[in-house]
Amino acid sequence: MYLAGSLDLNATAVLFISTLGMDYCQTFPVSSKALLMFQEQETETFQPADLLRLSAVLLIVHIALVVVFYYGYWQWTGLAL
Repeated sequence: MYLAGSLDLNATAVLFISTLGMDYCQTFPVSSKALLMFQEQETETFQPADLLRLSAVLLIVHIALVVVFYYGYWQWTGLAL
């Protein structure tokens, strides 16, 4: 909130977009109960390298969707920076 105020940005939009950025945790076992359950099994289901590859692909998709939705929808609903 302080950053938004000091840069003369819409505080609501900065808070919303930063929350979207912080919510990117689908591929971290510590943040996803489903991944943690499968990682704790006796038989090995996936390697950390598998999650790293998946995370790299999903990060690009996540960023692209945030940008597309910002310019295509949120900006027109009052969430413009």
